[in-house]
Amino acid sequence: MIELPLLLVIFHGIPESAALVFVTLAVLKANFSWKNVLLLGALLAAAAFFVRLLPVAFGIHTVLLILMLSVIVLYFTKYDIIKVVTAVLIAAVLLLVFEFISFSFIMFLFDIRLEEIAGNTLLRIVMGAPSTLLLFLTGFTIQYFRGKNKNY
Repeated sequence: MIELPLLLVIFHGIPESAALVFVTLAVLKANFSWKNVLLLGALLAAAAFFVRLLPVAFGIHTVLLILMLSVIVLYFTKYDIIKVVTAVLIAAVLLLVFEFISFSFIMFLFDIRLEEIAGNTLLRIVMGAPSTLLLFLTGFTIQYFRGKNKNY
């Protein structure tokens, strides 16, 4: 069971989940509205809150959330399951890479240990912001080069 404070869900979970939804939809070349991206992001963040309460082995939460994101996007877009799962995996790998890079850089720059981050909700929110921002920027870049949803 992983503790997930409500403030963390609101200020980190929802933006990060919305970014995951956005990148997934960008990879799929799907049309979307920002209202739906935020709604699906909030739904995924709420799911994450409850999934992380489950007493399962480390890493299982992530697999469950990837499956949940796949089901949510599949339900709302009606796209082919293979394309949706591929897009979700691309978004998840991008998040993993961005988190690794941003956490490593910030931890090195400010000499912060992982234990300090884990025990401080505000620090967890701040540390997660760069990877979420990079994920949104990636989605915008994909959209730009694909010429979709020029109304953002």
